[in-house]
Amino acid sequence: MTTNDWKKFTELMTTAAEYYRVQPWSERAMQYAFGLLKDLTIEQVGWALTRHMSGINGNSSRFCPNAADLRMCITGTPEQQAIAAWVAVQKATHDVVYGKSVRFDDPKIHYALQACGGWAGLINAKVGTDKEPTFRRAYVQAITDGIGWESVPDHMPGADELDGGWDWSPNQIEKVATVRQPHGPVPLRLAASDVKTA
Repeated sequence: MTTNDWKKFTELMTTAAEYYRVQPWSERAMQYAFGLLKDLTIEQVGWALTRHMSGINGNSSRFCPNAADLRMCITGTPEQQAIAAWVAVQKATHDVVYGKSVRFDDPKIHYALQACGGWAGLINAKVGTDKEPTFRRAYVQAITDGIGWESVPDHMPGADELDGGWDWSPNQIEKVATVRQPHGPVPLRLAASDVKTA
């Protein structure tokens, strides 16, 4: 959100307070919540507020939402995020040519893949080996620990890179995005040309 969204944000939060029949937010609390949610769009905040108030998130509709409640409506719980990340990884295992190295746009995926033996380890896992529980636990741990790019490799080596293939080069890294739709954690696969690199 930008400062241009302040008026709409205060209207949304004031409406929520009225709906729940609670004391209106103070100016200071409103500014703090706005700062906590500034990385979201005003449309996402409005969507999350509607979702919260309509009870889609279970019991969350019983109380006036705070910034964390609204963010959870958009991102999902850590467990839900881990499931979405696993779906994106599974899609990549089918879309990326065998042996290729990959770079996901989410460092938590790299962290979780390391727990599974890396990208090549996941691809080469024995049939019947279920890496999903390990991946999901590690992904949730990455959220809890605040894992960022400084803590993980910038890409996950594939078999060609690990084997020292004679024709391997960094420009062969497949870029995989887990882009979210405007109002929720829906993983999508993009073409490598659509992914911005650091």
